[in-house]
Amino acid sequence: MLGSIGIQEILIILVIALLLFGAKRLPEIGRTLGRGISEFRKAQKGLTDAIEREVEKAEKEGEEKRADKGDGGKIDVKGDEKSDEGRKKLSI
Repeated sequence: MLGSIGIQEILIILVIALLLFGAKRLPEIGRTLGRGISEFRKAQKGLTDAIEREVEKAEKEGEEKRADKGDGGKIDVKGDEKSDEGRKKLSI
């Protein structure tokens, strides 16, 4: 997105910003934008880390359940009543 903006366009934007806000306010605006972007990145990283922890936790619980079951997580595909009941529950 930003790759399509050339040096000339950036200079024009900076000159317009200088005219609108003045030389004294530009550093303050830059710091504020920088802090805002930094906080956004921290929040994004925190959310990503939380999601990854939950996925790992769910995978670990699934592995423990398969290990407790003792059949290696295999699905019963026989035509008996037990597997038919399981299919009915899954289809609901």
